[in-house]
Amino acid sequence: MICLKKIEELRKEIDKVDNDIILLIKKRLDLVPDIREYKRIANLPIRQNKREMELIEKNKKHATSLGLNEVAIEKIFRILIDESIKKQEGND
Repeated sequence: MICLKKIEELRKEIDKVDNDIILLIKKRLDLVPDIREYKRIANLPIRQNKREMELIEKNKKHATSLGLNEVAIEKIFRILIDESIKKQEGND
């Protein structure tokens, strides 16, 4: 019974972290319209490969310093970038 109670407590903590992650993703995507508008005014392309690579490399290094799997972090950030691009293109 003790183990079952402990796992339920741990699952509740994971649920809280998952909720925080979702809120942070929303916060990130809420910035996209301002980015899109800046790029429009500055006549910049929506897709900026150099910036994307810098972002991915920076976050992979950070992940590695925390003992996280850099391949998994790269996948996560590629998804975030792709969602941002879709929203900038109006395909959200």
